[in-house]
Amino acid sequence: MFKIGVCGCFSYGHDALDGQVVKTRTVTKELENQFDQNEIQTIDTTNWRKNKLKITIACLKMALQCKNIIIIAAQNGISVLIPLFTILSKIFGNKVHYCVVGGWLPEFLESRPALLKSSKKLDSIHAETFNMIEKLKVLGLEQVYYLPVFKHQKVIEKQELPTKYDEPYRFCTFSRVIKEKGIEDAINAIKTINDNTGYVISKLDIYGQVADDYKEQFQKIIEKSPPYIKYAGIIETGKIVETLSTYYCLLFPTYYPGEGFPATLLDSMMAGLPAIVSDWRYNIEIVQHGKTGLLYSLDNSKNLIAAIQHMISNPEEVIEMKYFCITEANRFLPSAVITNFIKMLS
Repeated sequence: MFKIGVCGCFSYGHDALDGQVVKTRTVTKELENQFDQNEIQTIDTTNWRKNKLKITIACLKMALQCKNIIIIAAQNGISVLIPLFTILSKIFGNKVHYCVVGGWLPEFLESRPALLKSSKKLDSIHAETFNMIEKLKVLGLEQVYYLPVFKHQKVIEKQELPTKYDEPYRFCTFSRVIKEKGIEDAINAIKTINDNTGYVISKLDIYGQVADDYKEQFQKIIEKSPPYIKYAGIIETGKIVETLSTYYCLLFPTYYPGEGFPATLLDSMMAGLPAIVSDWRYNIEIVQHGKTGLLYSLDNSKNLIAAIQHMISNPEEVIEMKYFCITEANRFLPSAVITNFIKMLS
């Protein structure tokens, strides 16, 4: 038998473009580091609807052959995979674990009693934030554990960061490019600050994959924007820290409903890049206000502008934040967060 089977969206042959793919690959890579690769079996659930029969047969084989099964999936995936694998576990006697992707699970299960019942049969659920754990326990799920986002990336060294920043201050966003990630809010804030100052005191580069249903609208926005706001494309996986470290601050004015532990916040810490972040969902648990960045309330668009202006006016404070980001980033290296999870699989 295999020790571990991982069932998730690997999206083989494509760049890691979203949180689900990144988490599936990252968790699996660390399992391969901890165990013999010959002990691990994987199923790629990409394009599930087009390959239902093939993937279902693969799941049956995995249940027969693996001691532990790990599900890494979003809403559509768990609606099928959790009931399927918990039923099969009764037949084959294996353990079934679920690694949550994002922050939507408590609300999703609350509205689906049948799936909640199946989820109570899981051997373990691994959530990205402590607040999410508490919400899941309120629903009667006791087997919930903390497994934050982690990355196989080298944290930048303090001496690699600049010690002085000059105008114009360079800001960036780094996420999927959709309206709900606050992209337009970031653009408008930078434009307002420059307009109020009377010259270009700040610039904004936007990184990330543009969602298909947002491409046309986003293109129009960029075309109408001044030259100091530009779309900078997709950062290669191996160059994320190197690229982000060249910026002054990250802007993350998200109001995306499914936000959990945004990987961009970990990337920015690893790059020594303070983040200006909305107090949306679980962000307050991840960003330490005044230490690794600034949190602001979404109830007024002027709050984002004020936070950016504060960073511009206090470069020495920003440099101290950059150093503290590096310290905090080390808390989220694989070796620091996955120990308890590994013990459950041994």
